Amino acid sequence: MTNIKLVDKWKKILGLNEYRTYLDIITKEEMIEENKLAYNGVCLYCNEKKLIIIKVINPTERTIIHELLHVKYQDYSENKIEKLTIKYMKDVKKGVI
Repeated sequence: MTNIKLVDKWKKILGLNEYRTYLDIITKEEMIEENKLAYNGVCLYCNEKKLIIIKVINPTERTIIHELLHVKYQDYSENKIEKLTIKYMKDVKKGVI
């Protein structure tokens, strides 16, 4: 499945279809310049304009899920987002999703 198809799949699952989404694959150096705290990705979003920009080093399904969860659950801590990411990945492996 292509990166864009993965983004579209997970936007639908998470109820984020109304957002326009851009996926930007960047280098580790660019990631460090943009956000010193990010490990593999960062998600920028504007609720008013329904826009999501996902910047990732390695666009795996896990990373895409994780970054979209930040939009879906904007008030959640990184720890909660990580736990949800793990749950969704387990569901993918089980074939539930």
